[in-house]
Amino acid sequence: MAETPVTVGRIVHTHGSRGDCEAAIVTYVHGGDDEMVNLGMFDVQGGVFGRSSVRHDERPVAERDVGTWHWPERAVDALFPGDDEPPQ
Repeated sequence: MAETPVTVGRIVHTHGSRGDCEAAIVTYVHGGDDEMVNLGMFDVQGGVFGRSSVRHDERPVAERDVGTWHWPERAVDALFPGDDEPPQ
């Protein structure tokens, strides 16, 4: 189960075949199981398309399955990996 409960309208990322992330909006949560959702996905040109029954995968990027969703990385984590707080 995902750490943070997922709800309709939340923004998530999907793991693409090139190892890239694409933005998506949760449109449906399957039976209260926040591991499986339907998504409205946005490609790199801004086109929107739907995908159903997308599994959750929070493993490290290199280990994620293609076509899964994960929570967006926090800017602080990307800028200051391993730190709980950014420098003041």
